[in-house]
Amino acid sequence: MDNIAASTQRLHLAARLRGAALVQLWLYRSQWRLPLPRELMRRERDTQLAELMPALMVISLMVGALMFVTLPSALGGSYMSALATLWPVWVIQAAPIAAAQVLAMQRAPTLALELSQRHGNGEFAALAHMQAGPAAYPCVPLLVAHAAVTVAASFLLILLTLVLGFLGAFVLAVGDLRQALDAVFSLVSPLHWLRSAVAAAVLGFACSLATMLFAWPGTQSSAAAVDAHRLGLRAMVVSSAAIIGAALAFNWLMNLLGFLKWW
Repeated sequence: MDNIAASTQRLHLAARLRGAALVQLWLYRSQWRLPLPRELMRRERDTQLAELMPALMVISLMVGALMFVTLPSALGGSYMSALATLWPVWVIQAAPIAAAQVLAMQRAPTLALELSQRHGNGEFAALAHMQAGPAAYPCVPLLVAHAAVTVAASFLLILLTLVLGFLGAFVLAVGDLRQALDAVFSLVSPLHWLRSAVAAAVLGFACSLATMLFAWPGTQSSAAAVDAHRLGLRAMVVSSAAIIGAALAFNWLMNLLGFLKWW
């Protein structure tokens, strides 16, 4: 019974801390414009883009080979109808989700560990004495950076899919490249590209926010803070689940508004 009561008390404390964290993040939402947070944001953006590139290349190669090499060979004359269905789905929905999930696998574990270690070292307690906190630095700049990284990664996925897919189709002499190129640019309107960018920003923001709230200073037990592998794995799972939930909510909102439908 004592263990149950202690666990319940910890959950209530963690819920209060996360609620207060959301309030602090909102209050300090413009801090990323200051010189020091802005420098952190730029450094995080550049670092994550560089670290995400290998995974983006692999995903783009697989999707490009499927769309522009495998499908033309397998479907023949019905290939264009399949491309008319798959390409808008990839641009509008799948690419932003893939970019955000790659960010979650790459950054969520290390971000959770960083927050836990800095809390354990007393860094955030020292900031509190100076009327500052983790919301202002580093969390708000990282939220903005991760949203921007996801948008850039999503468009890189789409671009690399085209380049690698068409290169493979050209080398193997598969399909009608001119017809496929015309279809690619005619199937997706500028509004669809805008929706894709907004979706990527939302998913990147959700990925980072979920990780921060999960590992917010004071929310993790001492055992979880010591077990780095467990903390990182849980942060990645929470972040990935938040991305899926945010994607479903975003699509539901778009459908509810009847706005930018691709079908």
